[in-house]
Amino acid sequence: MKHVIFVISASILGVLAIIVFLANINGKKLFFITDDRMSFITIGVIGLAMCGFGITRNLSGINWISPFNFIAYILGGLAVLIGYMILTGKDVLFIKDYKTASVVLMCIIIAKWVMVFVHDYLDFVRK
Repeated sequence: MKHVIFVISASILGVLAIIVFLANINGKKLFFITDDRMSFITIGVIGLAMCGFGITRNLSGINWISPFNFIAYILGGLAVLIGYMILTGKDVLFIKDYKTASVVLMCIIIAKWVMVFVHDYLDFVRK
């Protein structure tokens, strides 16, 4: 049951991240999210929260060296690195502004989200 609650919570946060992202791309304002920088920060915080739900849903049963987990570590580290570089004013390859950084960050979040569902599906099929 705890597993299901964590998955639903992370999915709700994922939908919220998509809403923030789409509002930013379309130039709409949401509550306190008034510019590209605040949108980028909000998407990053939501992504970190989703990652936290993903890790704690079955902390004792995680296969830490699974290929899925290893790829998730790399993507998560890349997201944090991009966030750090953009927020400190450094250019990262082709990422020059907050809007482009939001697109890259959202792609990483969606990739990790899909990986969780694929991993859970494969675990379900094996059992």
